[in-house]
Order: sequence, then C-alpha cells, then structure tokens
Amino acid sequence: MTFTYVPAIDPRPSATIFSVTLSNGRSIDVTDADTYQPEGPLTTFFRTGSSSPRIDVWSERVASFRTVDIVSIHQTTLDEPVHPSAQNLETDRPKLSVVPA
Repeated sequence: MTFTYVPAIDPRPSATIFSVTLSNGRSIDVTDADTYQPEGPLTTFFRTGSSSPRIDVWSERVASFRTVDIVSIHQTTLDEPVHPSAQNLETDRPKLSVVPA
C-alpha cells in the first residue's frame, strides 16, 4: 500500500499580513511571517511555526528590509485558514490526512 502525503493546515487560527511601506513609496506585503524585530541595520520578519510569537532557534527568516528605508509597518490579521489547501475544507474534516494512493 502506498500513501500520499497531504500537507497539514497551518495550526494558527488566523493569518497575519504585515504591510511594509518603504521610503521610495513602495508597499510590500509580507504574508508568511508571525512577528518581526530589528537586527542591526535590518528589520527582519520571522515565521515562528507555533502559536507563540516568540522568536527562537526554530524560527525562520521570511524577509528583511533596511530599517532606515522603512516608513511604516501595519499588521493585519485575517480570520481564515492560511494554507491554500484549506479553502475547500469543511470544519468537521481532519486537519491532517494520509490518503492511500
């Protein structure tokens, strides 16, 4: 029997989008980050991989911008599934599935 992996839905209850406005007028949406912090001359956005916004050794860097170029950062939270495969799932279905191939 062969099994096909079906990716899990992100366990976070909502998606966070950071809208970064730069000094040149450009606006960039960072969609896969949970939090951000200044790191020397850069401001770095991180994906923590858990429900806690704490940055630790398991956190992944998603994007970095020069801090002097940042005019504003706006955080928006969406109450919808963040994984693309979650858009057609009903609420009573399991969040992780192994489907026989």
